[in-house]
Amino acid sequence: MLASGGDDLRKLPLSMRKASLAQILSRPTDGIFISTFEQGEIGPALFQHACKLRLEGIVSKRVDSWYRAGTSPLWLKVKNPDHPAMRRGENWNKARGVTAEH
Repeated sequence: MLASGGDDLRKLPLSMRKASLAQILSRPTDGIFISTFEQGEIGPALFQHACKLRLEGIVSKRVDSWYRAGTSPLWLKVKNPDHPAMRRGENWNKARGVTAEH
């Protein structure tokens, strides 16, 4: 959550922004859920499970990180190499004659 009641929440840590969102969504809402924080050394197992589910990948975020637009070293995206989204880039390159060596 990036804003609430006109207040800019981007500089707050992810944990506080997520708590604010949980408070707003305290009643069950169809199609909307808040995932729990998974902490510890679960990254590899979580990624393997995401791949089994044929998901595009996972994003790991530090609970104390603030939001900033664009890429951030505090957020890590790990992509499933077998997901169709990864093949779009391969097809784009092939159509333009680009090979892995370039």
